[in-house]
Amino acid sequence: VKVLVPAANLLVNTVMPVIFWLAAIDAGRKSGFWATIFGGLAQLIMGNAVPGLVLGILIGKGVEESGWNRVTKVMMTAIVLLFVLSGFFRGFDMKLLQSFQLGIPGWLDMIHNSVSGK
Repeated sequence: VKVLVPAANLLVNTVMPVIFWLAAIDAGRKSGFWATIFGGLAQLIMGNAVPGLVLGILIGKGVEESGWNRVTKVMMTAIVLLFVLSGFFRGFDMKLLQSFQLGIPGWLDMIHNSVSGK
């Protein structure tokens, strides 16, 4: 157990994002671009880049194969909404404002407190 847990953590947190990112770059320009964008955002918001990399590969492949049609636009909207809601419920917006040494507006703090039940 003392060896297996650190090895699994290293695999999940370090090796897998690199492998997925290299696969996205190998899949094409658009897949690599969107995977880099969404992977970076996922790392900042969720702490793990793999979900963003996978979603970036899906968007990139969809755009490469069929262009910006209705399906890819709906998928992009759903992904952006997923990131916005995930960032909001994890308090990423408030942490971002604090990291820039900015004050948190009262209305934003009130919304977070009412949603979290505080």
